[in-house]
Amino acid sequence: MSTTDQRDRATGPASPATGRAPGAPSLLRAVGAAVDPRLTARLRRIRRQDELLAGQLRRGHIAVLGFTPHTGGSTVTALLARICADLRGPRALAVDADPAGGLFHRLGGRPGGTAAEVLLALGIRTPAPGMPIRPGHRWLRRQLTVTQTGPLLLAGDPGAGPAPFTRPGEYAATLPRLRRWFPLLVVDTPKGAASPATWEIVTTADHVVVVGTPDPHSLDWLRQGIGWLVRSTGRSSAGRISCAIVDVRRDGGSAAAQRRSAHEAVRVPVVTIPYDRALARSGPLAWHLVGLETRRCARELAATVATALTIGPVR
Repeated sequence: MSTTDQRDRATGPASPATGRAPGAPSLLRAVGAAVDPRLTARLRRIRRQDELLAGQLRRGHIAVLGFTPHTGGSTVTALLARICADLRGPRALAVDADPAGGLFHRLGGRPGGTAAEVLLALGIRTPAPGMPIRPGHRWLRRQLTVTQTGPLLLAGDPGAGPAPFTRPGEYAATLPRLRRWFPLLVVDTPKGAASPATWEIVTTADHVVVVGTPDPHSLDWLRQGIGWLVRSTGRSSAGRISCAIVDVRRDGGSAAAQRRSAHEAVRVPVVTIPYDRALARSGPLAWHLVGLETRRCARELAATVATALTIGPVR
């Protein structure tokens, strides 16, 4: 009897699609689970997370807010925007509402930005002659594309003119027009409460992700900032606010210790983004250089937001 016949008698004929015997995958999984039971639990958790993201992260208005500069707010926005774009393609949009232009730089915005023409075309600002007043999704997608693989981006160029949403009421007027074509929005919110856009964004957002670092000073800012959000919006933090702690130091503590410390300070769901050289670099975020653990934590943050969105949007 040939070796192939002996194998087929032992395991059954190989699948034409995979070339493997039907029992091989389950055997490999059983061996893997026997060697390390944690592997099976982790794979099961990843599968549940993927199902949650695919099923729930379909629509929503997500605001990312840092209360002090250099805490990683634009970086967290870029990570969430990339995950949303991978899930929803051209129906997800990243918005840079911060005059500093952090998200513009993180996502590699093109010179001149994309906001000026779009706001004119949407009728938010006085349009130029010949400018379409009611653009369609195809026109918007063409205007908002900055890279072939990255998320669509609405942003001004900080070096080429006034930032978008610096006028009172401008963001509130733009939001419903954007959501007509982009059901999933991730917004980099201006730092603190000085900008008129900050109030308009956090009061209309379905979920707010506050961002800080693990040092005590930043945690104190987060605690006070969450209190301000609760008082200003008149809604509980439960299910509406989560926290991303960005480890900006190479010698930072363990993620578990940072998460415990942050949770004790802010009392909302906390996800730690580990130190990553790709995140520490200035300029556009090179997704292919982002570490696997960083991607896992970013997806965990997205899943935390998706879980909160199941409660329903703010009306």
